[in-house]
Amino acid sequence: GITGTDVTTCSTCPTLSTSSAGASECKCVTSAKNAGTNAVDNDTCVCAQNKYYNGETTHDAWACVDCPALSASPDDNQVTACQCVENTTKEGQNSPTNTCQCKGGYELSNNTCVACDIDEYSAQNGAACTPCEDGSTTNGNTAQAACEFCNAGYVWDTENNKCSPCGVGTYKAGITGTDVTTCSTCPTLS
Repeated sequence: GITGTDVTTCSTCPTLSTSSAGASECKCVTSAKNAGTNAVDNDTCVCAQNKYYNGETTHDAWACVDCPALSASPDDNQVTACQCVENTTKEGQNSPTNTCQCKGGYELSNNTCVACDIDEYSAQNGAACTPCEDGSTTNGNTAQAACEFCNAGYVWDTENNKCSPCGVGTYKAGITGTDVTTCSTCPTLS
């Protein structure tokens, strides 16, 4: 509206909005959208889903930018960081530049984290699924970070942290965990 000579300062545009010189109202920056139905006021300029407010301190630099891979944000937000999606973990503190990775037991496929199959594992965050070594199994489980069960004929080798075969004249029946470390001696004929 029209003001008298008693108004000597202009109002500051709210977050994610700006104006040109001599403007009578603020408008959302190009990358933001107006969540309100009227003129721009506090908290009406927001970022769309899977974008976040870059947190810059000057109007000229304000923007909604894409969330990094494997992270997301809600619709109509002014968040300054995206959250890692399901089956992921992040490195570092909660910041816009987080590196979200698939957690152990999952691998990246088509920009989503997919569970490793039975008898496959992914020990490290972000690693591809790998088949279990000879003699080891996931015991029918998926999404495993290790193959911690030994097949029949194998026992857990605590020195090498893996399943090792029973020696000549010894055996082990069934699938067992890492708590079984010795094979049984074969019975003698009478």
